[in-house]
Amino acid sequence: MKKLFFPIAALLLLAALSACGKEHQCKCVYADGQDHPNALNILVVDGSIKCEDITEFAFEEHTTNANNEHSLTHVDVHKVNCREYGG
Repeated sequence: MKKLFFPIAALLLLAALSACGKEHQCKCVYADGQDHPNALNILVVDGSIKCEDITEFAFEEHTTNANNEHSLTHVDVHKVNCREYGG
């Protein structure tokens, strides 16, 4: 039993470390060049998304109508330029 403990523990540790490395941060600024409140945004995305592929940033508002139906509405949409942030 002791012979299996260390290899299994090492595999679990390796799996945990590799799972943490899949996320990265993207620094995004509005493409129009004007000063806006909250113009600098840091996004945490998974490894399948490249920062350069993010071209639009939007805020959504959750609304409920009289029939108790829920929906999301874009309230603030901006074109953005994003790049890798941090290291």
